[in-house]
Amino acid sequence: MPTYKYRCEECGEVIKISHKMNEEKTPGKCNKCGSAKLSRIFSLGGISVKGTSSCPDGTCPWSN
Repeated sequence: MPTYKYRCEECGEVIKISHKMNEEKTPGKCNKCGSAKLSRIFSLGGISVKGTSSCPDGTCPWSN
């Protein structure tokens, strides 16, 4: 099950919650200050791209 991160817009606390990808589950409120103003934090941490490089000169920063 993936873990999603949310940031409290009031105090900046980061909250982690695990749920299925097809499940819409947002934490009710911040554990630190109790605010309901939470924004999801998006990251590209688990993405892997394979294949030939699409960079014109072959010097892509993400090529191995």
